[in-house]
Amino acid sequence: MRLLLFLALAAPAGADEVVMRIAAVVDEQIIVDTDVDDWMAANPRVTDRRAALEQLIDLEIELAEARRLELRVTADEIDRAIASVREQNHFDERALADALASAGLTPARYRRIVEREILQQRLEAIQVRARAAVDDFPRARAAWLKRLHQRTHVEIRD
Repeated sequence: MRLLLFLALAAPAGADEVVMRIAAVVDEQIIVDTDVDDWMAANPRVTDRRAALEQLIDLEIELAEARRLELRVTADEIDRAIASVREQNHFDERALADALASAGLTPARYRRIVEREILQQRLEAIQVRARAAVDDFPRARAAWLKRLHQRTHVEIRD
């Protein structure tokens, strides 16, 4: 796996504006600035962009492992997870759409975040939870993620 941070995909030569900024590349998966923005919008407790990017890198490494294991999430599973979020927050569909819009998220981007989180939970259930006692889960997850990182080349550019 290859990870390169803070690269910029610029407009054609002579153009003055950046079309899209690549925040990170994990294997062949690109994380762009809007992914970081979306992550921060969906996780309001994350207020530091660097921390958000690091979380997304960890997530992308985990998702690469999920792809390797051929784990999938169906549209129905995503729909059920979103319905659960609506129910927990006492939102109807319009209220959820308004909350997403106020956080700067489109429904499609939110579905992508939900899909990633379901895959992450499924992968952790297979790789970590089955091997760890409940009270030892954070330590087991950290050790497992460290092993995944060791298989990944990391280059940080500031």
